Amino acid sequence: MLLTFQIARYKGEGRLAEPGFQNPRWVDGELVILDGKHIKAGPVVGFVYWAPEYQFLVFFNRLRLQQ
Repeated sequence: MLLTFQIARYKGEGRLAEPGFQNPRWVDGELVILDGKHIKAGPVVGFVYWAPEYQFLVFFNRLRLQQ
């Protein structure tokens, strides 16, 4: 069982579009920071999209690029 607790959340807007970036629009949402207590990488940042037709959460990961 994965337990993750919220550290903070901030109201905002996220950009959504149909495939091919057709009909882009802004929808309400929240940026959330989760403690990541049970995740080796540490705290997790995500964005909850509150679109009228559906809601979903996207997690963000740090990507290390070669120099």
